[in-house]
Amino acid sequence: MREPFTQLYLHLVWATWDRMPLIRPDLRQAIYGCIHKQVTKHRCQPLAIGGMDDHVHVLVRFHPMARVSEVVQHAKGASSHLVTQVLDPGGFFKWQGYYGAFTISKQQAPHVRDYILRQEEHHLGGTAIETLERIFHHRDPRPRVRRTVEAPRVRTTSRRIDMDAILALDVDRRISLVTAIWESIAAENPAPRLTDDQRSELQGRIAAHERDPSSAIPAEDALRRLHEKFG
Repeated sequence: MREPFTQLYLHLVWATWDRMPLIRPDLRQAIYGCIHKQVTKHRCQPLAIGGMDDHVHVLVRFHPMARVSEVVQHAKGASSHLVTQVLDPGGFFKWQGYYGAFTISKQQAPHVRDYILRQEEHHLGGTAIETLERIFHHRDPRPRVRRTVEAPRVRTTSRRIDMDAILALDVDRRISLVTAIWESIAAENPAPRLTDDQRSELQGRIAAHERDPSSAIPAEDALRRLHEKFG
């Protein structure tokens, strides 16, 4: 045996930037083909590639010398370059910076392969696997801290909350309450579909930042200015 015998199977998942629907039908096969080529360059065996318009799944049998981070980095980088420089010059296409990687057994591989190749069917039929499909719902990969808001008792009539009690809270507590509400909405519906105008505006802002990164300011400075202005 000239090489170690291994059975290293990984199910990789990564999403488009901000879960935007960037993997258009006319681009999909070319993107998948590019990912397939990059995986094989690392002496790995791609067993299935599939997904939806905002994320991709890849089942790979890894070579023992291959590094997961490098395989994913090259697959994402090459496919992004293919879209923006060849398939749709001037258009916007970008992957999120992080990814998910799940080890599976050889016995599980056929089932995972079938799941990946039938992504559209699973999503439309409501049979998608929750732990895999929700991994990229939040933009920040760090653990989220649940916020608690101390509020006075609110009077309710027929399940309707008394807005006067909410408005009686001080500004900091109202902001905390609004933040908690937005986070709960994001958890339940984290990938709203953008309108064409919203997508165009986002693409324009990202392009402007890439042309002149110095025009942006750190988040800490933005928060400091807000506190200085509003207290």
